[in-house]
Amino acid sequence: MPLTPTRVLLHPPKRYALYSRGEEDLVVVPMSQSLRFTTELTLEFWMYFPQDMGGDYDRSVEVVGALYDYWVRYNQFYDPNLWELIIYDTEDTQRILGNLRINLTAGWYQIAVTWKSGVGGAFYLNGVNRAGLSSASYIMRQTASNFVVRWRYVPCYFAMVRAYDRLLSDREMRYNFENPMSPITNGLRLWLKMEEGSGTTVYDYSGYGNHGTIYNATCAEITKTPVRTLSPVRVLSPVR
Repeated sequence: MPLTPTRVLLHPPKRYALYSRGEEDLVVVPMSQSLRFTTELTLEFWMYFPQDMGGDYDRSVEVVGALYDYWVRYNQFYDPNLWELIIYDTEDTQRILGNLRINLTAGWYQIAVTWKSGVGGAFYLNGVNRAGLSSASYIMRQTASNFVVRWRYVPCYFAMVRAYDRLLSDREMRYNFENPMSPITNGLRLWLKMEEGSGTTVYDYSGYGNHGTIYNATCAEITKTPVRTLSPVRVLSPVR
């Protein structure tokens, strides 16, 4: 996608994200037809860890997805530093479609997965295709599960949760990494910026009205380093 003339944002506006001090924290989005994926999807989110995540702790980001139809899971209790894409198929069987091992040192990460039944997909870290996913032909089951972002005992920031009803390409994933505030919109069904700054509601910017409710996590201003990381280096239109 060609870019119009741009300039670097030297003084970006304040940015906010959801912050967990290490309790069990949730964002719950009521299930809607727009989030009922069956044969393909893309899930993407940004996380900032203020400290290294090594050690034998029951720390987990258990769910970014629909409980329990499709979701990305990180659970250090089971296997340190391992992220997995999991679905339940129409036979109510859990399928682990692939994984990616990440050494979670302090800093920001863009983590994403893409998958299409019979085709496969990939795990992405910071816009780079890092691992392939299964090309098996499964159909995801359809239940009344809510879309949930849930993390436990992980002191971290969370932002930019997105869900698409299609498999994004390597080029599109790289574009989203470089333009976090101006992502690809084709197929976008959920976009929680998580930068409201106050309150218990996170708003969906996809146009589908899939707003979420915050439980336990707090809205926090992002410090200077994360602000520069999350602020777009390029924008789609000139800055006035």
